[in-house]
Amino acid sequence: MWDSITLYEIDTEDGVNELADFEPVLAASADGSEHTEVKARLADDLRNRLRHIDEKGKDVYGEDFDILDNIANPSVLKVPAVYAALEMIFRGKSVSHLDTFAKKAEMYGDLYPKALDSAARRLNWTVDMAKRRTGRITITR
Repeated sequence: MWDSITLYEIDTEDGVNELADFEPVLAASADGSEHTEVKARLADDLRNRLRHIDEKGKDVYGEDFDILDNIANPSVLKVPAVYAALEMIFRGKSVSHLDTFAKKAEMYGDLYPKALDSAARRLNWTVDMAKRRTGRITITR
């Protein structure tokens, strides 16, 4: 399920560029090629931040449980994903740590963890995360 999620959209044929909503000047150079890398970064960061929930899910639902596959509202991850993408794009354009691109990359890099924390608190799950397993008995609060 996580593999099928699109965190933000860039479709040059339809004129959709959700990165351009944040950085209009960048619209021409954003092609969406960084989406996979952004998604991998977000997955790592979410698994790290939500490891206690992931462990609980594995305990209740089995070892094949993946917290990312059970996100009911992935749209809340759009803003941190866009910040991560813009940070990557601006870092790629930077030639010095003092240029405007580096400063923009730093700004988006600073915004990313705050946006991710906010999004993580708003996540909903497709499974009952209030369940507990005690031996063979599953208890629901």
